[in-house]
Amino acid sequence: MALYAALKRSIPMLVACLAAAEDEKTRANAAGALGNLVRNGGAMCSALLAAEAPQVLLRMAERGGGREAASARRIALFSLGTLCVYAGPRAALGDMGPRIAAIEADAATDAKLGEFATRLRTKLAQSAVATPGVR
Repeated sequence: MALYAALKRSIPMLVACLAAAEDEKTRANAAGALGNLVRNGGAMCSALLAAEAPQVLLRMAERGGGREAASARRIALFSLGTLCVYAGPRAALGDMGPRIAAIEADAATDAKLGEFATRLRTKLAQSAVATPGVR
């Protein structure tokens, strides 16, 4: 639990990197770190919601860009799928159908992006896990 307390303090900084970092590698690493925080349980969901991590990850996944940006988009989309296992992040995003469809349109030139969009749709079709600490 001490590790979670330390990691929780990093969430606003990671979200800020997603929103503002100019270096795509930094943005990709921040997106991956946010997804990793819920890979083994939802204890960090309320902190992620407070920092608006799901919304920022979705905006990052929606962005177009050059080849360098493709990696950051993929990782944001993958992490979003990991977060959306939990009810809280899923509810914070509302109806993502049209937004995922727009991302899938880009999959014609990026197969991995399409794969991760399909993964997100699959997660959303499954029952959500209750989010600890979120009502």
